[in-house]
Amino acid sequence: MNRAHIPGFPNPIPKVDWLNYLPKFKDREGDDVAFHLVKFHIHISRLKVQLHEDCLMKMFMATLEEKART
Repeated sequence: MNRAHIPGFPNPIPKVDWLNYLPKFKDREGDDVAFHLVKFHIHISRLKVQLHEDCLMKMFMATLEEKART
């Protein structure tokens, strides 16, 4: 998943299977944004890899769906 060619994405994502069990957020009624962020960080910490901040930000964007994505 090396996306270093995309502007604003200077660091490649380490080759780990980070998409499995990635928590998704759709911003429906009753959804808690803060809890979603906590679940995301728990998921990333379980990967046991050091990630650059820009990688984390792009990975977090991949968790947003539907209304939350816009």
